[in-house]
Amino acid sequence: DDPDSPRRGGAPVLGSGAPLEERLEAAAEAVDEVARRERGELGVALAPVGEGRVHTGGELLQGRAWSAIKVPLVAAFLKFRAEEEDVDAGVGVLSMRDRKRIERALTRSNNEAASDLYGVMVRAEGDESARARVQAALRTAGDRGTVVATRYGTTTWRLADALGYFRALSRGCALPAPDTLLVLSYMSRVVRSHRWGVPAAAGVG
Repeated sequence: DDPDSPRRGGAPVLGSGAPLEERLEAAAEAVDEVARRERGELGVALAPVGEGRVHTGGELLQGRAWSAIKVPLVAAFLKFRAEEEDVDAGVGVLSMRDRKRIERALTRSNNEAASDLYGVMVRAEGDESARARVQAALRTAGDRGTVVATRYGTTTWRLADALGYFRALSRGCALPAPDTLLVLSYMSRVVRSHRWGVPAAAGVG
């Protein structure tokens, strides 16, 4: 560590003018420091969207997916709608109700909206097929190990696998371009009460 770097709680704090890799490393180190100081179960995995190494902090390597799994759930729903109508992308065949549910699920982490999307697939094809669709969404993005739980929110998701999924989504590798644009658009408009601190700590949000 640079002894002259500003520090908060023992971890380096870098301004937004620092190179991205340095900011990500500093954010990971900050999580390490908080985990040691508070003796809490914390973990983070950070990486540039494109090329670049993964920076990890804390001792938590995996946990329940909870709200994070709503993104691949929406991806699975978009593919479901596209296949129903035999089109390339689901966004063009969404009903107004579909759009509102997707918006609430992604911008407000609304459990009812996410459950409604999942329920549409269950009623059409059965629970096993709906769960398989969410798992297929993960596989499309390169996540080969995660097994979606019956209650999808309780799925155990490794931080590295989740990071890989969101990297692939951001690069347009998980969905057709129109569907990717829809999902990323809503993800960029998360309501303030559901924004967490990692982007601020890394100086990227």
